[in-house]
Amino acid sequence: MNKPPIRIEEDASGWTVTVNGQEFSGYIVDSRCDTCHSVIVYDMYYDSMFCPACNEWTEKYPICSDENCPFCSKKRPERPLRETVDGAPAPELPFVIVQMP
Repeated sequence: MNKPPIRIEEDASGWTVTVNGQEFSGYIVDSRCDTCHSVIVYDMYYDSMFCPACNEWTEKYPICSDENCPFCSKKRPERPLRETVDGAPAPELPFVIVQMP
């Protein structure tokens, strides 16, 4: 059974990325995932990068050891993409469609 592609869109301002309808304040970075070679997204809220295709953060957490850091003191979710409506984990998807302005 083929899985549907994941859709990643970056808005014209370059400060919002939408992954299958889920919006992030951030942008697509100029690097690729070591595992699947998909694009990497920078999430400004958590000051962290992730691979939307793998649904994995690319950096260990916390990133720094400063307990007063405004980013690292936030409780980052285990996975960057939230669960689907039925409560099942977001599926791993085989390929990515990227739309940029």
